[in-house]
Amino acid sequence: MTLVSQAEFAAMMGVSSPAVLKAIKAGRVKSWKEVGGKVRIDAEKAKAEWIANTQKRTPIQEEMRGVQGPSINQSRTILEAYRAKMAKVDYDEKVGTLVLADTVKKQAFASAREARDRLMNIPDRVAGLVAAESSERACHEILMQEIRAVCDELSRAGDDKGAL
Repeated sequence: MTLVSQAEFAAMMGVSSPAVLKAIKAGRVKSWKEVGGKVRIDAEKAKAEWIANTQKRTPIQEEMRGVQGPSINQSRTILEAYRAKMAKVDYDEKVGTLVLADTVKKQAFASAREARDRLMNIPDRVAGLVAAESSERACHEILMQEIRAVCDELSRAGDDKGAL
């Protein structure tokens, strides 16, 4: 039986002296006694107890060892900043300066479909007029008038719908 000090046992185990004291107080290391007011540890028995009763750190625990997160004041500041950002988003949505992306996509799709349908109807409306014309210039003018009329209607329809 080899008796060693708390500091010597800590050095043998590769841990700090407070870690050894914590293990003694928790009952994980029982092979110790007080000699002359100083703690003396039976090195062989205590080593076996330490190994049997102490969990090894996981790789994540080892990686996080010594890493400190933000202080409570920093955490509160971060939280308040996020709350302020969320309040702004809610406000912008309520006053109409912020809209959902799905709403914009649906409206854009509907507008594009309406434009396509109106443009596709031009030949049906003007085919007879174009066929009756003999000059290329007159045909061109009829088609341009119809296209302008459709574009103007779409523009007015977009103005009437507003910003969603």
